[in-house]
Amino acid sequence: MSTFLIALGLSLVGGLGGLLVASGVLLISDSARARVVPWLVSYAVGALLGVSTMAILPSALEQLPAAVAGAAINEDVFNGGVLLIEY
Repeated sequence: MSTFLIALGLSLVGGLGGLLVASGVLLISDSARARVVPWLVSYAVGALLGVSTMAILPSALEQLPAAVAGAAINEDVFNGGVLLIEY
């Protein structure tokens, strides 16, 4: 099976899954929805920021010398996951 068909199939499954979740949110009461929707939006924003950061991280670390990149990653681990690279 080609990579294109796999990507297309997974995109369709993901899209339908999102549609089902969004439809499920409409089935709950208004008061519960008012509490849940801000949480879902913040989760989605965090997921998008995480994915975009992980996507650019390899090219950013590729441009740094190995000692600086290693120090930045070690500092990130000990600071609880906030990666700050000062070069």
